[in-house]
Amino acid sequence: MVAAARRGGRGGINTAAAIHSRGKPEPIRHGRNDERLCYARRMNAPSISIVLPTHNRARLLPRAVRSVLAQTDVDFELVVIDDGSSDGTQDVLASLPGDARIRLLRNETPGGAAAARNRAIRSASGEWVAFLDDDDELLPDYLVRLRSHLHALPAAGLVWTGVERLYHDSTPPRSEILQWQDRWDGMTPAAHPFLLFFALSFGVAIRRSALLDAGLFDERFSATEDIDLAMRLVAAGTPYAALPEVLLRVHIGEGASVSRSRDHRSALRLLLLQKNAAFLATQPALLAHYRLFAMSGLYRDGRKREARTLASALLRSGGLDGRGFETVLRYELFAPIKRLFRRQAGAAV
Repeated sequence: MVAAARRGGRGGINTAAAIHSRGKPEPIRHGRNDERLCYARRMNAPSISIVLPTHNRARLLPRAVRSVLAQTDVDFELVVIDDGSSDGTQDVLASLPGDARIRLLRNETPGGAAAARNRAIRSASGEWVAFLDDDDELLPDYLVRLRSHLHALPAAGLVWTGVERLYHDSTPPRSEILQWQDRWDGMTPAAHPFLLFFALSFGVAIRRSALLDAGLFDERFSATEDIDLAMRLVAAGTPYAALPEVLLRVHIGEGASVSRSRDHRSALRLLLLQKNAAFLATQPALLAHYRLFAMSGLYRDGRKREARTLASALLRSGGLDGRGFETVLRYELFAPIKRLFRRQAGAAV
């Protein structure tokens, strides 16, 4: 069951107004919590652990935690892992209300997003693991809608939701709605088109047993570890589904994230290709996409010889599209001409 992303205002249903009109969630009262908890368990609904890694986000972390505690479905486990923060994050965590549903972990030395999430997953007790970044927020009905879909899709092992993105490069922030319908640029569901855009910040939840069977996140990656994991899950035959509702608010441009490093960008992109070579060989559109992804990183890092090898492979396979040609021209033609003019200008002075 695969659908594609649709942006509000382009023929899709723009749910931004509905999201903002809900107002503040009703405060959680313990009596109602107990009733809801018993109801969820009577329905034999799957248990859900929410994994929230954080690193030096003391200012933003409380918003993410509050969004979990404000869920209308109160049957959850929240696992917060502090990845070696040095900015007062521990004080923030110490100030959280006493709640048996919250578990706190800490890495004394920062190990990166993949290692932090892996430790939290191993510690989690839920049948399902949902992922939340420390600067984002779940909308109040995330868990109740997720649990309803999981009950209706018992074979699923990987699901994700629609999101609202808020870009903090303007005041007020710009809003963009992404819903997973009709955005796959002509690709068929059999081609697993969601892997072109996949990120954990799409309200992702994964069956814990599937995560463990896949070997969790590859801790060699300081970025794109989510795409690598998704490829391995799909290659293993994990059923997946896109949920239509917008259930997560993503904040962009408020500071560095737990996936901190952009170093060795080209090496990581090559590793992604090499690790998943067997799977990508069966998916020509994805293979072309990630060859372009790696090629652009190699050019940016000055590794022209390797970039040219990928460009040649793309040309032979017919996968070098307009964007790829633009990248090749930029680094093979325009950049040398620009350097030549700079040298001549310097010599003239």
